[in-house]
Amino acid sequence: MVLDKGLPVGLEFGSFLDAILVIVSGGILQLSPHMHTKERKL
Repeated sequence: MVLDKGLPVGLEFGSFLDAILVIVSGGILQLSPHMHTKERKL
């Protein structure tokens, strides 16, 4: 891979955004059961 050009940097930035989306979605999935239990109590 040639790191001097702009493409690899863009690909790394894209993968970085994908990692953030995975982390955020994972956190939401972990929080969602607690939210559903609160809705059931109401």
